[in-house]
Amino acid sequence: MFLRVTDVDMEEWKDVVGYEGKYIVSNFGRVSSIDRQVATKGGSLRVARGKRLKAVKHKSGYMVIGLCDNGSMTQHTVHSVVAIAHIGPRPDGHEVCHKDNNRENNSVENLRWGTKLENAEDKQAHGTEVIGERNGRAVLTEKCVISIIEMANNGRAQCDLAKDFGVGRATINHILRGRSWNHVTGIAPCP
Repeated sequence: MFLRVTDVDMEEWKDVVGYEGKYIVSNFGRVSSIDRQVATKGGSLRVARGKRLKAVKHKSGYMVIGLCDNGSMTQHTVHSVVAIAHIGPRPDGHEVCHKDNNRENNSVENLRWGTKLENAEDKQAHGTEVIGERNGRAVLTEKCVISIIEMANNGRAQCDLAKDFGVGRATINHILRGRSWNHVTGIAPCP
């Protein structure tokens, strides 16, 4: 089987905005330095060959790279570098959204500009929103929250529930008013 050029996605390279002439980024999410002349310790010039940069996974789950300018290295998320170069400047109040919710897939086809609310809605739709037990700081479990609702409905006082479950009274109040854990309780938030 022969492939026509139109059957194959072509990799397109553009300058990394702010690092023109030093780094390029492809529509596939790859970043490379480019050939350039650099000064040696002795003051002479030598050619530094461009090379592909290795992105590393940040604790946030996003892929990051370090870019140097005048001897100073700055860390950047790959998705931001790709989006700015291939989609265009970041609109005010927008952030990069991953269409498939995979933080490691930084292909331009997977990225778009969206508001913080749109990004949160994407995470909720994909089931990856960091709520409830998925929140690393959560003290309660879903089973505890269900027990709290049942015990409150049976007349148990909020201050007693707080003591029983090792949380503050405000936490119990937020659960009962739908301000937190409403994805478990189904309670609509009250003002």
